[in-house]
Amino acid sequence: MDHLIILPITQRGILTHQQIRKIFKKVIDIIFLEINKIKSNGVTEDQLNFVRSKAIKSLKFSLQTSASLVDSNVTDIMLNQDQPYSLDNFVADIEKLTVDDVQKMCSKYI
Repeated sequence: MDHLIILPITQRGILTHQQIRKIFKKVIDIIFLEINKIKSNGVTEDQLNFVRSKAIKSLKFSLQTSASLVDSNVTDIMLNQDQPYSLDNFVADIEKLTVDDVQKMCSKYI
């Protein structure tokens, strides 16, 4: 992704409702552009491996403090009372994701 939204210095700080809507629309447009690229061109195994690694590292990083770990576990238990979703489950699900799975998901939802 080579998209970047930069606000001029004068617009940094408090944003108006109209500015937020404009930025939100740009972000949504970029997301759909990237999903359509995946739908048309697919992804490579290297790209998928990069995203897998980034997702797993990001989750582990977000759970580095005791407070964040407790918060995550409590939220998970509240939302998934029958079968809490552990870090190990998340990692296993991410690792078994295939290039074909990504393509099918893009085709199904877009």
